[in-house]
Amino acid sequence: MKTTVMSRDEGTLHALRELLGQWDSMMPIATIQGGVEQALVLMQSAQPPDVLMIETKCGSKDELAHLDALAEHFPNMTLVLLCKAPSPEIMQYAMRIGVRELLTLPVKQDELHEAMRRAHRRSQTHIGAAKAGRVLSWIGCKGGSGQTFLASNFAYALAHADGQNKVMLIDLNLQFGDAVLFLADNKPRFTVADLAKNPDRLDAALLHTSSAHITSSLDVLAAPENLEAAAAVKPEHVESIIRMAAQEYDYVVLDLGRTIDAITL
Repeated sequence: MKTTVMSRDEGTLHALRELLGQWDSMMPIATIQGGVEQALVLMQSAQPPDVLMIETKCGSKDELAHLDALAEHFPNMTLVLLCKAPSPEIMQYAMRIGVRELLTLPVKQDELHEAMRRAHRRSQTHIGAAKAGRVLSWIGCKGGSGQTFLASNFAYALAHADGQNKVMLIDLNLQFGDAVLFLADNKPRFTVADLAKNPDRLDAALLHTSSAHITSSLDVLAAPENLEAAAAVKPEHVESIIRMAAQEYDYVVLDLGRTIDAITL
């Protein structure tokens, strides 16, 4: 879930980044030093975030007009208003124009985290209206059969067959997976196990951040690097990851290893 924070005060930006990082250390966070009047221009020049937090004076008619325009242009974006002393009139107006959350500065950790949980639940309701992508699984009949070689090259060929397919390769050979090494020479920052640690926060942005981006149309989600991390991955985690990937990619290719267990099934 991508989040952007806007404030004229550098200290406020730093404090909010720290608090948001405590809620989700892997969430993409952008901080912009500026006021409400800049927000609409920035949002129109790039893909809007899932959550936009803006500090306002909570009294300026110009600022409220910009907030009204933001809410109208991006109805699926959670708009969070940050204000030192919001009046009842401002709170009523904010509710009327579609502001989802109004937090008093300085923001308290529990209030911010609760607001982010609500924003995450709302973002999930806008996911997946389109047809889900196809999921294709590769499983080896014995060791040395070349399964990972075939799965990784199949995913690469599928991603570049016509230049239009978005493909994700997920390495579910959790104990001995090395599919990412067939496609890249960089050590992945995150793995399947990292997503399994945050099942309630799994969304498209987290999946994208946790993947190794091989080409513009091919991403890889790597297997864990140690047995302890692999043991923590449960079938329900894998199901959630595959479902999310199928909503974001045209094809999801699974490298399953050669063990039949609850996770593989």
